[in-house]
Amino acid sequence: MTAGLIPAPAKLTARDGTFTLTPSTHIQTSAGLHALGELARQYLRPATGLPLKVVESATHSRIVLSLDPRLGHFGDEGYRLTVAKDEVLIRAPHPPGVFWGLQTLRQLLPSTGFRRAFVPDAAWAVPCVEIDDRPRFAWRGSHLDVGRHFDLGYNEMVAANPGVDPWLPPVGEVLLIPTEYVLAEASHQGIVVNIPEMRLYYFHGNSHEGSFVTTYPVGLGRDDWRTPQGSFRVRGKTENPTWVIPESIRAEHIRERGDDRAMIPGGAPDNPLGFFRLELTMPL
Repeated sequence: MTAGLIPAPAKLTARDGTFTLTPSTHIQTSAGLHALGELARQYLRPATGLPLKVVESATHSRIVLSLDPRLGHFGDEGYRLTVAKDEVLIRAPHPPGVFWGLQTLRQLLPSTGFRRAFVPDAAWAVPCVEIDDRPRFAWRGSHLDVGRHFDLGYNEMVAANPGVDPWLPPVGEVLLIPTEYVLAEASHQGIVVNIPEMRLYYFHGNSHEGSFVTTYPVGLGRDDWRTPQGSFRVRGKTENPTWVIPESIRAEHIRERGDDRAMIPGGAPDNPLGFFRLELTMPL
């Protein structure tokens, strides 16, 4: 079924036949897309129960994730999804496009494919189709999108614009962009996180010789978890860190949504650690 895709793709051409996931189906990735291949496996394996190994090469019954510079006109987030009887091909000029192609592929499967527990006796068939899609606009207009452009948090945008719908601001609405700050009474050296304000300040140089500061919004993992306060040193830096899920959080994931993953690979879009991690001398 191809109706009801959200968002509706820019172009959709239906074909005859279906592609069916089987125990021999592999996920094939090109250079730089292995993390997205693992993400696709994590999306599809729980409900299907299929191994869906991530490989560099497969000859049949495969889901192919590929970067294609010939699709450069699709932009950063555009993609082409082609479903044939023997393969699914997701191509994009950049990795974000491949990610969005995966989201469309998930919608083409039976809705039970979103479950995080095994679904017995299900036929995992995808209708043959070709889809071209890309964002219709070069920008988005919610508070999240405007805030991201100006390095502001959602909470700051809402507080500065009371009464304005944060998800669908009216056309022509003038928004206040709050970009002036009062520095906290703290040492103006290194990194200072103002927890009530939910902002991070990075002081370049030192306070004796004069310094300048850059600032960014920060978020909280859980509202009911207290953020430790104090002075710490950075003891390590990691790019694309793997999140090894603590057992207490993993038990919660299993209980609430049947997600039994013990780790999320670095670079995966649902990895809450993001792309960079600073390890502090804070006792755990």
